[in-house]
Amino acid sequence: MSPLRVPFADPGRAAQAEMGEIRLALERVVDRGWFVLDEEVRAFEAEFAVACHRPHVVAVATGTDAIEISLRALGVGAGDEVVTQANTCVPTIAAIARAGAIPVLCDADSTGAMSAESAADAVSTATRALLPVHLYGHCADMPALCGLARDRRLHVIEDCAHAFGATLHGRPAGSFGTIAAFSFYPTKQLAALGDAGAIATDDAALAARVRAVRAYGETDPGVNSRMDELQAAFLRGRLTRVDADAQRREALADRYDEAFSDTAVSPLPRHPGRGHALHLYVIEVARRDSFRRALHDAGVATGVHYAPALNAAPAWRQVVKTPVPLPMAERLAGRVVSLPLFSTMRDAEQAAVVAAVVGSQPRRSHSRGGSPSRT
Repeated sequence: MSPLRVPFADPGRAAQAEMGEIRLALERVVDRGWFVLDEEVRAFEAEFAVACHRPHVVAVATGTDAIEISLRALGVGAGDEVVTQANTCVPTIAAIARAGAIPVLCDADSTGAMSAESAADAVSTATRALLPVHLYGHCADMPALCGLARDRRLHVIEDCAHAFGATLHGRPAGSFGTIAAFSFYPTKQLAALGDAGAIATDDAALAARVRAVRAYGETDPGVNSRMDELQAAFLRGRLTRVDADAQRREALADRYDEAFSDTAVSPLPRHPGRGHALHLYVIEVARRDSFRRALHDAGVATGVHYAPALNAAPAWRQVVKTPVPLPMAERLAGRVVSLPLFSTMRDAEQAAVVAAVVGSQPRRSHSRGGSPSRT
């Protein structure tokens, strides 16, 4: 009998379960006969504003666009520097470059989030903004980063692509900075049936500039980045189920924590007071390639988020600036592995993952004394 094959993610599974609702949303949009920036988008913007605790939300075509448009609306452009972390994904720095600015890389902390100390060292007289990434669904140290921004008179753009549902001392990710960018890519916690994104802010004037940039611009050139009515209609339905999906992710992560508590597998630490959105379940392993091969042979798909660190990415090393050492970002880039974690994951699939992971690793002689806290 062949082993159970466990996908890394399966966005089609959720869509199949929602097919009746998807058809109704499609019919609603088609019957109305307007497919871009109409009633569904406006309704989604209002509903998402409530969910992310910000009064102004602007829907856009992608999460990458959300970062670029945020920078443009803030007036960040040619010759300006934007500090972000070296262990993020390429779209973060691609958006900075598309806005005409220079990505400047700093180090991460042990959770994978931006190091406030390293960010401070990376700031120069040309820096206009900090762009922390709430990587994996775990918030960066926003009080420290916002304090740094106030001291240096910088904007803060939160990259919340992984972080819808994350909290820091009870406040949701995306509610700390000048502006926040979200992605609704099909594998995200709140997922579209394709690309989609949003921008959130407390500033009405800034939101108006974002809306202008989204649709070609007014006094200054903009871009074409409009959310489709269909995607907005799908997202509205899924927004009502996001809490139930989050509970399922939490239960799956708890099982992983328990199963790996006395093995050599090390889940990334989670700081107290930070509610993890569990976009990804990320572990560190010493010999990643052999570990992933063993899981592949057992039928388990894995991911790497992300490698290499962006200072070593061939297509981007000439674009970024790296003024500070990056020991943690480079360590993580060489050791992190993401295990399957998605709300429609079946118990038998998770059991197969656990068996494959535990079978590939030596047991520790003593337990670590509990799983990492996500509260």
